Amino acid sequence: KERASSACLIGLLSVISYAIPAEEISPEHTLISALSEGDDCTAGGTEACALRALQVKARRSSSTAGVMESSNPVLGTAVQDLIKGISYGPMPCKGKCEIHMDDFFGESAKALWGQRGRADLEVIQSLGANHIRLYGNSPESDHAAFLDEADSVGLGVVVGMSDYPYTQMRNNCMTTGFDCYEQIKGVYSMNLLKGFLTEEKTYHPALKHVIVINEPDLKLPGMAAPQKFVKGIISALDGMLDAEKEAGVTGRLVNFTATFSFGVCPACQSHGTDPALGQILELQAAMLNPQAYGYTPKNDLAAVYNSRWINSFNTAAPAKWVKQEFVDKYQHAFTSTPVVIEEYNSPGQDTGEDLAEIMKTALSSDLLLGVSFFEFQKRYDKGGTEMAFGMFGLGDYSINEFDYFGDNFHSWCLTPVETKFGAVPDSVADAYGGQRPDYAKLCAPNPSKVALNQRGFEQIASQGATSIDTFASRVVAHLGGQVQDPSQLQSLASSVGHDISYADLLGHLKDATWVTWNPSARKCVADRRTTLEVLGQAIGDACNGITAFNCSDAIPAECNGSIWSKADFIFTAFYEENGGDPLQNCYFNGSAVLADKDYVGRKCGAKCCSYTGSIPMLPTQPPTLPPIFGTAAPTEEPKSPAPSPAMAGDCSFGVQPLVQYFWDESCLPRGGAGCMADGKHMRCRYCGQQAFPDCPGPDGKVKPAVAPVVVAPAQHMADTKNCSFDQEPPAGTQYFWDTSCQGQGGVGCMADGKHMNCRFCGHDRFPPCDGSKKAVGNPDDAALDTEAPKHGSGNCSFAHEPSRGYFWDESCKARGGIGCKADGVHLECRFCGLEGTPKCPTA
Repeated sequence: KERASSACLIGLLSVISYAIPAEEISPEHTLISALSEGDDCTAGGTEACALRALQVKARRSSSTAGVMESSNPVLGTAVQDLIKGISYGPMPCKGKCEIHMDDFFGESAKALWGQRGRADLEVIQSLGANHIRLYGNSPESDHAAFLDEADSVGLGVVVGMSDYPYTQMRNNCMTTGFDCYEQIKGVYSMNLLKGFLTEEKTYHPALKHVIVINEPDLKLPGMAAPQKFVKGIISALDGMLDAEKEAGVTGRLVNFTATFSFGVCPACQSHGTDPALGQILELQAAMLNPQAYGYTPKNDLAAVYNSRWINSFNTAAPAKWVKQEFVDKYQHAFTSTPVVIEEYNSPGQDTGEDLAEIMKTALSSDLLLGVSFFEFQKRYDKGGTEMAFGMFGLGDYSINEFDYFGDNFHSWCLTPVETKFGAVPDSVADAYGGQRPDYAKLCAPNPSKVALNQRGFEQIASQGATSIDTFASRVVAHLGGQVQDPSQLQSLASSVGHDISYADLLGHLKDATWVTWNPSARKCVADRRTTLEVLGQAIGDACNGITAFNCSDAIPAECNGSIWSKADFIFTAFYEENGGDPLQNCYFNGSAVLADKDYVGRKCGAKCCSYTGSIPMLPTQPPTLPPIFGTAAPTEEPKSPAPSPAMAGDCSFGVQPLVQYFWDESCLPRGGAGCMADGKHMRCRYCGQQAFPDCPGPDGKVKPAVAPVVVAPAQHMADTKNCSFDQEPPAGTQYFWDTSCQGQGGVGCMADGKHMNCRFCGHDRFPPCDGSKKAVGNPDDAALDTEAPKHGSGNCSFAHEPSRGYFWDESCKARGGIGCKADGVHLECRFCGLEGTPKCPTA
């Protein structure tokens, strides 16, 4: 039966032009699921998963694909099949500030993303986005409410693991030899129990894929040590898989990814000159052969890679260059593994045109699933170059105040970030096929959110009939009524003046013949749209007003499973004892609602709120982190080397790397090993380690790298063989057009910062200008071409024999080079025969 189904799959694959050849397919070789709606893999269903992936790609390729109209004429109607994400890290301050916890999808940040707060999720969805990408993640926070809210507005959620267990806590991964199994298994186990799983042990429907780690190549420990950061990734994934098993996960399984920077990785074994691709291929090698990287997994990582893995990276490069320097090369390197851009924004470009261009690239690609625009809100706390990102700024109208892990903040309204090309949210909405925001409404009291009292009515009365209609509808519902004729309510809202009092409005509504009342059929329960802070205060107020029992010892066990079911029981008891006006005795500053049996948040059961309904979960022992977790790393532990003032530049790392760095202007015209160290700025450069230049001395001078690597973005390929400098280089500097740059790169290539084939020559490390010698991409290749390398007297000593070629190269000791120190022990042991490395000796 299995052979028959496999044969059927092979037959289907063989007639689809973009599928991998049929002879390469085996029952164990399956395509990964695409991440469009409903296309995630289910355990045990790998062949069906492969079929769905092909169906999605066929749908994307079709000229008639899609059912949702897009307002973008460039993209047409197929854009809804792509991931259209927004990166979300809404730091709630307008200047430098600190927070005690980075977790903006927990209940503590509900004032920002929830309906009663700023409603960020609704704003994101209205822009045309279908995914939201998250960052910080506290395992002790419950995330069910955020996932519920995202699901209700149609957003898929991409969550990430926190940096804390990797680099910050006392027993972090770097203290355990980059074996992250225990740390990440502990965190993910708590994530699963605190919202990622439903009561049925299935993944929450809003959860789409999980980022195992963000930019490990910049912090675990850095780009100079790929064997270490990929070991950290595969061991972390192994722990997450075991966490799933122990939690008893069933049904649809989410996909995993590790998101790399867009820096180059000279120490990676292949594609070391291609941004992000070297890291991605290094990780693939580790997933397929983890023992070669010093890790023995408990799970079949190769099978997971083929069925649940997607690749991903962050970039600030423009769309045309991303296509030329990454997407096209990626599609030559991979046949079936999809890729996502988890952060995308190129400051200085026309956001609308550039975002539409990268979406167009995704539409034409078999493997690029989409992008996540970086980012939702400007990060005032970071300052500097980070202020170039963000589509919304913070205005002066405070929607509410809230407590965020012990710190008080305002939920400031959103204002558009303006560039010379227009408002950034408008550009994103146009590219994603959404609606441009009404900015005036974003910074004004909202009739669907203000308090149901005199103060709330005063805030919206002057806005006109539509706002009064919305406010009055909420009042009627809270009083236990139902408007039978909406046109009558609209007439009332149009006829009353803005100077009418709240009491007069109540009188009109209670006397209306077009409203029916049945408050006795409803029960007073907790309003799931409120925040935990307000709810806690309301529980205290209600308990003080109950005489029938003492809240400290009379709440049934069934109602103590969560703060929500506890509030259901207390609010119901309070209202049954006191009765009267629901706006007085079943409101509690917006924490309670007089709900009927169809209320979406009601799961309180017969004992908790006198309904015959579902029974809430009994209280259980709260999940705890394993013993390996402790406090944050003590101050006496070694820190990452801090760069001297002369080296500070304008680098912006999320986490300080272990490798030193400086600001090198020479990176901009010609690139070099270690340039774009932070994955964002071309002139930010690693130094002081193998393949990188020496760090600046007291005189500020820098010794150049032996084997620099070209990474400067070529935004436009030349149609003619001419360099085009915006400003001519200094007198005496020579350059020429060298076609070998295009295939191999090399010292001095991309001299004008635009064209790869434009090359400096005739000085220092550059090739001669008269063409008398062959220009080469790797200086070490020249030596290999003119003289066969000698094995020397040493021997490589691999723990596991690699599949790549290698030899003993004495020149590594003198000048280093890509592929040196292949066995991780001997500098002279060198990989060969791969892109960026020398040819293997014939002897």
